[in-house]
Amino acid sequence: RISTLLPYCTVCWGKVRIQNAGDKIQTSSAVSEEQATNVHDSSFVPRKSEPTEIQQVFYGQIHYIISLKLSSCAELNIPDTPCSLLACISPCITNGKDATESLTSYNRTSTEIFINLRTINCVVGHVHGRDWYIINQS
Repeated sequence: RISTLLPYCTVCWGKVRIQNAGDKIQTSSAVSEEQATNVHDSSFVPRKSEPTEIQQVFYGQIHYIISLKLSSCAELNIPDTPCSLLACISPCITNGKDATESLTSYNRTSTEIFINLRTINCVVGHVHGRDWYIINQS
């Protein structure tokens, strides 16, 4: 049913800056493999829970950002709203740890999901040791 509400074509972005002179996010799709070894990876981000969810911090790598306008549908609880900005991310499996409070590592990511871009408030670093470690200085 939802496929009938999706537009045929959407706008896709590779970079975005967080409001009020915040961090610049560059998606993994905007960097070639050759550049990836020479460029600071600014595609890893924390995501805060939606207000209706239990408050928790998640981390993931953004692959791309899309601008999407959905038609309203009461049956699927989709209101008639202006354009939504969605980020396609691969969530890091961190077992719910918050890198601002404790050492947080991961060695794999989950299936790609789409999230509201407004739930992202900064870029985080990650370094490789035995596992990957999240560096969150927010």
